[in-house]
Amino acid sequence: MGVLIALLLFSARVRYLEIPPMGTIASIAASPNQLLLVNDQRLVFLSKSEHYRIVYAYEPPEHPVLVGYDIEYGDFFVVGTEHFYRVNEFTYSVRSYGVPRALAIIGIAVGPGYIYWHDGLTLLRLNKRNGKVESTAAVPPEAKWFRLAGSQDLRAFPFLSPYYYQDSRFNRYSITALAEDGMDLYVGTDGYGLFKYHRLTWEKSHITFSPYTSPVRRLLKRPEGLYFVGDFAVSWYDASGDSFTNLRFDNRIDDLIPLENKLYVGSANRLLSYEGSFVYPISEPIENVRLFRQDGADILYATRNGLYKLNVRVNSVEHLGLEDAGINAILVDSAAIYAAGERGFFRFERATAKWERLMNLPLLDALQFHDQYYFIAATRQLFVLSSTTDTIRPLPYMNITCFETDGRLLYLGTALGLAVYEPARRIYRTAPYLPKEKINALALTEDAIWLVTDRSILKMALALLR
Repeated sequence: MGVLIALLLFSARVRYLEIPPMGTIASIAASPNQLLLVNDQRLVFLSKSEHYRIVYAYEPPEHPVLVGYDIEYGDFFVVGTEHFYRVNEFTYSVRSYGVPRALAIIGIAVGPGYIYWHDGLTLLRLNKRNGKVESTAAVPPEAKWFRLAGSQDLRAFPFLSPYYYQDSRFNRYSITALAEDGMDLYVGTDGYGLFKYHRLTWEKSHITFSPYTSPVRRLLKRPEGLYFVGDFAVSWYDASGDSFTNLRFDNRIDDLIPLENKLYVGSANRLLSYEGSFVYPISEPIENVRLFRQDGADILYATRNGLYKLNVRVNSVEHLGLEDAGINAILVDSAAIYAAGERGFFRFERATAKWERLMNLPLLDALQFHDQYYFIAATRQLFVLSSTTDTIRPLPYMNITCFETDGRLLYLGTALGLAVYEPARRIYRTAPYLPKEKINALALTEDAIWLVTDRSILKMALALLR
């Protein structure tokens, strides 16, 4: 029964960090150093000494249901649908034990030498040394119980009434998990993260260990941090504190841009300015905004009716042209504005206020790399345009979904993971260690690359890719 299913070496797990979106916390267990959460399909490990940041995430072969901690061996025990999974909190090595009717288990007791539980019919125990499962007559009093939270458990803490949390938008999030750890009480929710209460003072702190935003549609990089943009939520990552701040919206977000301590948002056919808890409309109803781009102290934004410039100081709007162009990317410099979209690549000369088409190829995205422009075509192929010779050439096909540059390399999100392109040598290479998953968005910070997949967010040190 004690079948070894995986050995996840510490040296391998630190290659990249997986940050799953905020989900339903079904169970919590605490060790002296970490918290382990069942967060939807994953096990998420949070470091107590590092302000509860994620240090590891793991998706077991079966849906995890319940977790408990064994102080005798320094292991977490995880109840799946047909097995127990034993995860060491230091090496994250994993072993599994076949357990009959595991799905019926709503609580486990961790004692010296054994794990105890009721399977709905019989009281059973698991021998920690050999993995043998046998029936038993009683649970020793020194064993510590870990249970799924029910209504009776919630009523044991009257200060949690009405047993849900409410955010600034008056959305309600039910309490789904409880864990007592010395003087601390940890409270998990459905979609609102984790709370910690001190059991003497009842001082409360909110632990937002990952973004609310799911799915993430766009990453926006700013000097103060990263913005993860979803349909109805935005999550801002503060690198200085390694923490997330989350904001929800009533209507779908088309795009946003932070400027001068405000958020400018395109939503529900309006342009809105968010400043603290105040919201100001700053335009008449318009067709939905496709994207924003900062242009000095102004904002450029593309709609179905072309490209506009918003002067945020006086809330005046100027139409620059490109009606029905289907703009997907905007680039700016001191002399011109560039727009890439369904009808090609265009340049707007600021001095003459005239447009010129530079390419006819339908484009999904664009970026500038020194004196060249790189494009993702509608076919997901990479093209390069030289601004000095006006020559266009295709690069080998890679099914590219998104890209970014650090001025030396191009980092390419593809349908099968991350690739790196070296313009100086004109070669591709596959990024090591990362899973072969479709990448929907990416962003570079000073020392890391952030990748958004359908399942989660991945963070990896740039030093491993250069």
